[in-house]
Amino acid sequence: MRLYDIENGILEILERGFNDACVNEDGEIDFDLAQQFLEELEGEREEKLESIALYVKELYHEADAIAQEELKLKKRRQAKEKKAERLEEYLKSSLLGFGEKKFETPRVALSFRTSKSVVITDESKLDKKYMKAKVVVTVDKTAIKDALDKGEVVEGAAIEEKQNLQIK
Repeated sequence: MRLYDIENGILEILERGFNDACVNEDGEIDFDLAQQFLEELEGEREEKLESIALYVKELYHEADAIAQEELKLKKRRQAKEKKAERLEEYLKSSLLGFGEKKFETPRVALSFRTSKSVVITDESKLDKKYMKAKVVVTVDKTAIKDALDKGEVVEGAAIEEKQNLQIK
């Protein structure tokens, strides 16, 4: 039975004092049967809650294992990228050292293309016209919470109380 069905059965017994399963062969309500059925439903509910909670824990453990694997893969990827960059610099210095601008075989072709980039050697000597202001405005939720806790009215904000489930 689903947790929803179990809970509905419990509520039905608690509200009406019985449900269809608590009627004997004579069509009369058997309150002992209702009590027994209620206890069975409560037991099933506890089992179902425990099963779902254990499943939630398992999912979090799997997610954590995946996150750990992601970190390992990220480190491996970064190591491969660094090695490729070092080898690329090695190729570059070898070609330029021999004055070559191109190298080609049936399987690979190496060549250079020219690019330009600005290098700032001393930022303090630059004219202000070459500077950009970067302003980042964010909401200070801590200050708002402190103000609301003190009883101040902060338009556009409110404290929301939540119930966070902990599974251990």
